[in-house]
Amino acid sequence: MWFTLLTGCATSPPPTTQDPLQGATSRSTLPPNVGPTDCRPPSPQSRIDLGIETQAASDGEAIWALFDTEPPLSSGTDLTVWWRITGRRALVLDLVGAGGREVRVEGPHPDPSLGWSRPGDQWKSTINFPQPGCWRISATRGNEHGDIWVQVS
Repeated sequence: MWFTLLTGCATSPPPTTQDPLQGATSRSTLPPNVGPTDCRPPSPQSRIDLGIETQAASDGEAIWALFDTEPPLSSGTDLTVWWRITGRRALVLDLVGAGGREVRVEGPHPDPSLGWSRPGDQWKSTINFPQPGCWRISATRGNEHGDIWVQVS
């Protein structure tokens, strides 16, 4: 009886540093930006009883975001963001940071529990900005699309 022994060399991957934008891509699949760019100026914000409210620049119906926090917006922490947007599909949110690197926001879902009065269906999301700087939040639902530019500390 003959036995064949196969051996191979395996090398371990090189050590890496913690990348705050791990999983980000620089290949854009987003609709073109609507409105101002690069936080020049950032999207206007209003402080209301429920948080920080801002209206997205859009080519269609009004799109609203409500950040459940006090200013300023901070990186590295989970922020609850409520959305009011029309459309017929699921809400898709992407963050676009320095150099055009994109980060998909997972899990926006319909949630009418807040009772925030703006046009469109109400959605809830959790956003975590990986690092400080100027961020574009791209919101798309079917044919509706808008952009919000925020400065994050």
